Amino acid sequence: MGRHDHYVFMDGCIVKGCKPVIDLAHSFGEYIALLTDLYEQGGWGQRPPGGLLRRARPEPFAEWAERQVHSAQSTQNLRTGAARVDGILRSIGGDAAIHLFGTSAAGSAILEYFLLTDPATLYDRAHDEHRVGPPARKYQIDPRIVSFTSIDAPANWVPLCRDPHAHRHAFGPGTLGGYLVAHTRSQTGPHLPADQHTVRMEDIPHTWVDSQPVAGVDYDDRPHYDHHLPRVGLERHIFTGGHMSRETRAFLTRVWQ
Repeated sequence: MGRHDHYVFMDGCIVKGCKPVIDLAHSFGEYIALLTDLYEQGGWGQRPPGGLLRRARPEPFAEWAERQVHSAQSTQNLRTGAARVDGILRSIGGDAAIHLFGTSAAGSAILEYFLLTDPATLYDRAHDEHRVGPPARKYQIDPRIVSFTSIDAPANWVPLCRDPHAHRHAFGPGTLGGYLVAHTRSQTGPHLPADQHTVRMEDIPHTWVDSQPVAGVDYDDRPHYDHHLPRVGLERHIFTGGHMSRETRAFLTRVWQ
């Protein structure tokens, strides 16, 4: 149930500057607005956590979010962002499902977290642009992860296996999609209908980001926005960090509830 799930929001802040305290509504805009709508329309606040009786007063979204929504910023993904992901996951108790969401560099930080949970399986030398070599394993994958979403993340920073066809043609051993299915509650791959997949990467055309499809993860580089997107690449990248495409709205509406 959505009201018991945990939602991890990570904001890339290379170009926007990092702040010690994150204002969820300001940083994530329409994404948090959607979660708020799901909370209110779904009546998630009618019952206390673990309780069976209706509350006399519905719990406000802000009070619920203090427990269930976790946020951080990532200046870059060279280990510090992955450490923040791991730290947030370890701070969450219980067995409830966890949703990971990252914009820009924070999306790559989540990808690097995945890599550092099992580099022997996931490291791909062919896409190690700087020839650093395989990293050491640093973390244990959290099996409670049920969904992963990234928006305009520079995925080429992380040496994971790519899918040259960009449409789930590559899947299985050594791919991130196959790994997530094997070790978490996430769903993806050719054995499932696309409307049951819970991992998605969105690449916004004509921004400064050099994103690439990651093997086994749904990848969309032709999203449709109801807003007029800024023409300047950097402004467009920042804009889409707080505004949803139609495809991402449909995806998150399904996987977050």
